[in-house]
Amino acid sequence: MSNEALLQHHGILGMKWGVRRTPEQLARASGKKTSSDDEVKKMSDSELRSKINRLQMEKQYKQLTSSEISVGRKFVQDVLTNAAKQTATNYVSKYMTKGIDAVIKKATSK
Repeated sequence: MSNEALLQHHGILGMKWGVRRTPEQLARASGKKTSSDDEVKKMSDSELRSKINRLQMEKQYKQLTSSEISVGRKFVQDVLTNAAKQTATNYVSKYMTKGIDAVIKKATSK
């Protein structure tokens, strides 16, 4: 096959034609670093302890500074939850009534 008849694609799979990646996207792809068990096994006890301590402190900080839900948002959530419960209850009772009626008709017709 000659070079003129050969078509090669050197782009990103699934990316639209003519769209360029932002510098952030480029940096993220090249900067990805996977954590492996080998790295953990090579760490000393103090390094591992400091890393675990850091992760625990970040988790605690996130829990302690969790954003408070506003009164309006909480009200809307409660209203939607109650409405969903009522709708589900009505739906189930409607179809249970139909099912029971069908069973009774079937039993009485015999």
